[in-house]
Amino acid sequence: MKTKKKYSWQSKWLAKNVNVNEVLKVLNKFDALGIPITAEILVETARSEDSVLHPLFEWNDSLAAEKYRLQQARTIINNIEVTIVSKHETYVVPVYEIVTIPNEGKRYRSIEVMTYTEIEQVKNQTLNTLRQLTEKLKLYKELQGTHSILKDAINSLS
Repeated sequence: MKTKKKYSWQSKWLAKNVNVNEVLKVLNKFDALGIPITAEILVETARSEDSVLHPLFEWNDSLAAEKYRLQQARTIINNIEVTIVSKHETYVVPVYEIVTIPNEGKRYRSIEVMTYTEIEQVKNQTLNTLRQLTEKLKLYKELQGTHSILKDAINSLS
């Protein structure tokens, strides 16, 4: 049986009505020409209004600057971690997690004040991440031994 592949956007909101296969054509062309795929090259290619990549970027410099500052803020929040030493074990974990609060939307919450419902959200997000990682690692024969470990982790969280 022939292997089938169907490409899609992982984050649907990112697509902005741009066909992922058209973007892949551009990226594959870079590979074929020996051009390294970097963020800088992608932005430069997208500058032309004729480029299939153009709609994927914010070209209003004022809006782009504000979005960049918001991304910097997310990076700052996501990079705060705490080291916990308990019963001869050491854990290093992020201090903040993203949770959805009804009628308020997504926000960061400190792990020290999270509710049971918020902890369940983090657990479900972790399960989804582990499932995605399991699927990703199936592609690599060298990493086949990790499947059982990941499945054990998924089962213990389920």
